[in-house]
Amino acid sequence: MKDMMRHLHLPQSLLLALAVLVSSIAPMSAQQQAVAAPTVAPAALALPTPGSSVFQRTAPAGAAKLPLPERTTPREETMRLPIRKLIALDSPLMLRNASSIYTIFVPVSARLKFKSCTLNLDFTNSIALLTERSVLRVVVNDVIVAQYRLDRNRPFNSVEMGIPLELLKTGFNRLQFIVAQHYTNQCEDPGAPELFTEINPDTSYLSAVAEWRDVPQRLSYLRWWVDEKLWNPYQFNVCFPGSSQMTDLQLAWGGIVTQGVALALNYQPFRVMTANALRAGMDNIVIGTMTELSGYLTATEIGSVNGSFLAIKALPGDPTHCMIIISGRDEREVSQTALAFGLVNYPLPDSQYAIVDQLTLPQEPAYIRNAPLQMPGIYSFRQLGYKQQTIRGWNAGGYSVPIYMPGDISKDDGANAELRLHFTYGAAFRDDSVFNVFVNGQFQKAIRLRDPNGSMHSDHRLYLPMISFQPGRNVVELTPVMVPLVTGKCQMIQEENLVFTLYDDSLFVFPRALRKCRLPSLGLFSQTAFPYSGSPDGAETALFVAGRDMETVTAAWTLLGKMSQISGALLHRLEVGFKPPGRNIRKNLLVVGARDQIPEDIVARAPVSPLQVGKMRYLVSVSPKPERLATSPIEEFVEKIRGTPSEKAEPEPPKTAEMTMAADMIEDTVAVQFESPTAVGYPITIVTAGSATNLLSGMNALQDRSVWDNLAGDLAVWNSQPDSLAVAKVGPDFIYKSTSVVTRVGTNMQQSPWLFAPILIILILLIALGVRTVLRRRGEKLGAEDNESDA
Repeated sequence: MKDMMRHLHLPQSLLLALAVLVSSIAPMSAQQQAVAAPTVAPAALALPTPGSSVFQRTAPAGAAKLPLPERTTPREETMRLPIRKLIALDSPLMLRNASSIYTIFVPVSARLKFKSCTLNLDFTNSIALLTERSVLRVVVNDVIVAQYRLDRNRPFNSVEMGIPLELLKTGFNRLQFIVAQHYTNQCEDPGAPELFTEINPDTSYLSAVAEWRDVPQRLSYLRWWVDEKLWNPYQFNVCFPGSSQMTDLQLAWGGIVTQGVALALNYQPFRVMTANALRAGMDNIVIGTMTELSGYLTATEIGSVNGSFLAIKALPGDPTHCMIIISGRDEREVSQTALAFGLVNYPLPDSQYAIVDQLTLPQEPAYIRNAPLQMPGIYSFRQLGYKQQTIRGWNAGGYSVPIYMPGDISKDDGANAELRLHFTYGAAFRDDSVFNVFVNGQFQKAIRLRDPNGSMHSDHRLYLPMISFQPGRNVVELTPVMVPLVTGKCQMIQEENLVFTLYDDSLFVFPRALRKCRLPSLGLFSQTAFPYSGSPDGAETALFVAGRDMETVTAAWTLLGKMSQISGALLHRLEVGFKPPGRNIRKNLLVVGARDQIPEDIVARAPVSPLQVGKMRYLVSVSPKPERLATSPIEEFVEKIRGTPSEKAEPEPPKTAEMTMAADMIEDTVAVQFESPTAVGYPITIVTAGSATNLLSGMNALQDRSVWDNLAGDLAVWNSQPDSLAVAKVGPDFIYKSTSVVTRVGTNMQQSPWLFAPILIILILLIALGVRTVLRRRGEKLGAEDNESDA
């Protein structure tokens, strides 16, 4: 697809972009009809060049309003929200010690009016507890809604409790499980291991009966309509009225709009559809020029349009769902409106429609959220989102600081990041009180809190190895373990002195990081969407959609939306089309389509080709090779000269055995990543299935945390069934954007260190041969000089 239009760049600062955007959006009124178009035309999207030769219509646009199907969803519905969806994927919900609290946050959408809400709770308590003194409390927004005795004779419990609706508010509601647990009446160890209660988050759930509200038709409520607090996946339809066949331009519009919806939903799943007519029972985003959408607008609205047009209306016949209109006088203005919709996460004017006069953005691209750190650099905890707080008491938790790393940081980096901590702690701590530092759950350092009079540290420095950080999101946990000075048997335990404050002017000092990304890696893709998000505007990415059918198109949009959620970037400059990009293009290529629609030349270098039905590679186990073989001092010296393989700690690529059999992909979806055969150093990622229907089903299943978070290797196979994901590493590695012969040879030698031995022998022989030749010529020269002197 040719890119004949100028590029827009995302902002260096999101706030600056939003300020410019909001200031340029003017609510429409009757008086606005005389407003002149902007004198400076805005930069255009990197979208396909509009052309009539690839676009056909069944009827003149706007000739008649398209009929709306009958309402398919009831105004009232019953919903269910498993507790597992509100906590970490593999995290248990365990309440330990004599007193413990576990807090989760329950979303309540403003689009729903709750009529009833109940909590079904499955929990197991210790059989060592004193029933008369052990209690579980359930608290909603600081109000107790239920209490249960922890009976040692009935440790397995399943209860149902109603939650008063007056306690629930729009937004996130605090749900707490608080236990008091005792095994004796006196002289009790509050940290005894038999003091526990476990809540099963997989079988415990919230259920509610709710009614959809009529939503105000105001742009200021736009992010109210697209709501991450819905319990079920958000559904919407991208409508292109009157089109009989989707064009590359429409494909790009739909991709940008889907990414905007996905970013508004944060990390929540969604379901996108597309059609040339409205769909009942869901929100509809209608895209097209003003002529094409004339059937959806009033005469006043059409006459008022003098630029990019954004509007929100109730869906005809269904006031509980909306119709968002993205339009303009021509395709350039439609492109600008689509980009504005994707970028804005700030409240728009309190009007039903508005004109986007211009969209002026800074030159350097940036992320909407989750921007990775620039290294080297010094960052305060305040910059990273940490809010200063004081921790009180025994086992009261710790501090958490999220950090986003670039997708191409190397595991070979031997540098250290520096922590400069500013903290203070109370007096009368026992000698074994410490301040622990973890990175992604792995212990790194400890600081002993040894001063009995308490102390303040304004510049306490410690070092964390860069290899402890991973690409994408990292969590640095700083946990004070404060133990009272007096903890003897049958003595009162004083906890009021156990206080610790970590100040927000503490610093991270990051060195210049080694940037070397080893691909293929679906695990890296799931963590950061790298390398497709390496340029946050998608300028280095191309998307080839192998079919024009609704299922294939929406599968591609779903993948783009998920990538935007993970990377925090709006990939608005990616090259997208229904035809494969040129062979000489040097971009990261995404391919989405049914197996039979993907050209054979694209999968020519795939380690497992979906096109080869019945011929697959199966993993076999082999004994691992030792990391080192050197035993004698000479061998160790040679090993040091050669250098230790930088990837020696990595698992070796498994061996494969080929088996030919009659097989086919029935319900599975396959993702495979490998080096491009035409663009050395760039990856191709193919997502395919046996049919377009299975492809869409698999792409929707991919949004589930249990699938997306566990992608790994270069080959993944899954379907819509739980626990169906299988991953493998079957192909060769390469270094991203590495084209030099030296680097590629080095990569191969790191994967196969034994190759160094023959190379070293050959080099020694060549050196010996060179020295021998030089000495022989010198001897011949000296002999000739002696003969001349004798003569």
